[in-house]
Amino acid sequence: MQDTRKSIEATLLYREQPEIGFVALLERLNAALARLDLRFTSGPLIGEDFVVFNHPDMHVVVTVNRAPMQADRLWRALAAPITRMKRHDYAAAVNAHTRHVQIKVADGAHYGSTDTSVGQVPAATKMRVLHRAVLAALELERADAVFMTQSDMIFMPEEVEATAGMDFPAPLTIHPVSFEARDKSGTGLRIEGSELFCTRPLVIAPGPLPLPVAISVAEHLVARCASQPGFLCDRSMIPFSETLNLTIAHHAARMDDPLGRVEIAFTPVFTPEFVTRDELASDLPDSAELQDALRKHHRSERLRSYALCAALAVVMPVPAAALFVWNLLRGPNLGVTAAAFALALAYLTGSEVLEIVPGIEVAGLEVNQVFAKR
Repeated sequence: MQDTRKSIEATLLYREQPEIGFVALLERLNAALARLDLRFTSGPLIGEDFVVFNHPDMHVVVTVNRAPMQADRLWRALAAPITRMKRHDYAAAVNAHTRHVQIKVADGAHYGSTDTSVGQVPAATKMRVLHRAVLAALELERADAVFMTQSDMIFMPEEVEATAGMDFPAPLTIHPVSFEARDKSGTGLRIEGSELFCTRPLVIAPGPLPLPVAISVAEHLVARCASQPGFLCDRSMIPFSETLNLTIAHHAARMDDPLGRVEIAFTPVFTPEFVTRDELASDLPDSAELQDALRKHHRSERLRSYALCAALAVVMPVPAAALFVWNLLRGPNLGVTAAAFALALAYLTGSEVLEIVPGIEVAGLEVNQVFAKR
């Protein structure tokens, strides 16, 4: 991952020499930036294969290169686990390209400027400019693939075009790296590249949601940080669904974690009425795939909650009946049900049995782990 605090870059890969008119590119870029109240002008630095667009605070450099891009950068992107999960044939585009166009957005009114009196433009602003410049270039000459430098990720043109309606293109800016929980209970994500927009890298703690949904959550949070700095306050809580909250914890830099991190954990909602449907609708990403995954998650939670009640009824019918009625009236809550089940089991059998059976599993849930966390 490159240090891109002063410049944001993208590279478009082409099989043949692209015909990108710089005048048309500038017109399209300014049209796209009108909503942001930004406008660039064409300065004196212009040639057959390069141009510099100027703004009082930053500049855009577009370079048409008559050779392939440096291979090692591309192969690292191709080897990314998240890239290999997708169905696109990125390798074919990389192998076939013979030309590339580099677009860079950097601080300073002019190319090579050393004037720091204006200050550094926020990375989120430069990313918005780069995003619109890439879309404008794709309209003029559609590329075979797009490499985003700051995320070390490669995308098909349709993936980039799918972000055209976004104020901030979070899916293009991050590099999710999965890791498994120490107790093998789930998979988490370290969101590389998010430190440019969220101060520190985001880490999605292992939780109950599928990996694609966790990535969507990360994208949503990065986009919010880009538009609202300080959105992820330490020790804050964000309503996520009817049964889950997102809890935020900031961790300072350490020797083994030089950038520190902002850890996002999924925690049960113990009082479901605390979260209203209006709050949920306003804060969740507008994604049909995410909403479908959440519906499946809630259905799974209901089934597992009632399964725990049934399992408890075998040995403690009265508490099980009370727990079942509570779930029926208040809505199934897996966190509360699992905690109650673990407490009842501990009361019945004593701590010695829990030590003998450390991995008891009911309805796909390791009870001793839930009990230890509560």
